[in-house]
Amino acid sequence: MTDTTTNTAPAKEPEQLVTGYQWGADFSYIGMYQFPDNMDREPVHLPPNTTLQAPPAGLAAGKEAAFDTTAGAWVVRDEDLSWMDAESRARLLAAQAAEVQP
Repeated sequence: MTDTTTNTAPAKEPEQLVTGYQWGADFSYIGMYQFPDNMDREPVHLPPNTTLQAPPAGLAAGKEAAFDTTAGAWVVRDEDLSWMDAESRARLLAAQAAEVQP
């Protein structure tokens, strides 16, 4: 008689992830960040400058989401492009204006 069973480890459950939303030095939204869920063994320890609240979506051209740390919420403000050089800023604004055209 031949034993055809194989010794396999039980399937590992996929790691559960938590999605956080990060802001930069000027508090503007910079992107999502996923990190492991600790499965309620401890409170979620958020990375710096991260919240579990999603920022507002579908903002008009020239607007951006920024995190208000005092209120603990996202706000919408005029986009600050002062960090860009003049040529790059002009190209971006032209592209945004072209998107608005019917």
